[in-house]
Amino acid sequence: MATVTINGKEYNPETLSNEAKEKLMIAQFCDRKIVDLKADLIIAQIARNSVVEQLQALASVETNGKSNTTAKQAGPFKTDSSAGRVTNRKAAGKKK
Repeated sequence: MATVTINGKEYNPETLSNEAKEKLMIAQFCDRKIVDLKADLIIAQIARNSVVEQLQALASVETNGKSNTTAKQAGPFKTDSSAGRVTNRKAAGKKK
């Protein structure tokens, strides 16, 4: 007999009311969704880090005086290396 643990207490799903079973299914769905979203976030962070590294490489080629048309497309953006954020230079200079 499988049991379900809710906040440290075990329950037998077969003894739950239909409404409780429905809430259990919703909670389990939410748990799976949270796991999926965390995995998606990790993938997005990895992809973003890769793109920022490529952007930094292109930008450093441009600032070293070498002509690279792809690097010039980086435009008015800068990377805040302490936080790993890419910001618009014009927006970064404005005070709120």
